[in-house]
Amino acid sequence: MSALFSKTVEVDDDVAGLLWSVDDLDELARLIAVISVGQAEHAARIIRELEPHGPALSDTQQTVWKVASIGFPCGLRRARI
Repeated sequence: MSALFSKTVEVDDDVAGLLWSVDDLDELARLIAVISVGQAEHAARIIRELEPHGPALSDTQQTVWKVASIGFPCGLRRARI
């Protein structure tokens, strides 16, 4: 049994969408819990593999970031290098 169903609906001549319906709230809740646990386990694995007490950026990266972000008003920043 599926917890979630979708049906295509026409909005207008150029746009279509999906109409979602839930037939089994308990099954949907179970699926969401399984996904959440999987994400938590993945996050824990990433955290375990991080270098303990290591800086997020090296001194060189921090200097480049500071120089690259000068002159951008309104909080706009260049992408990290």
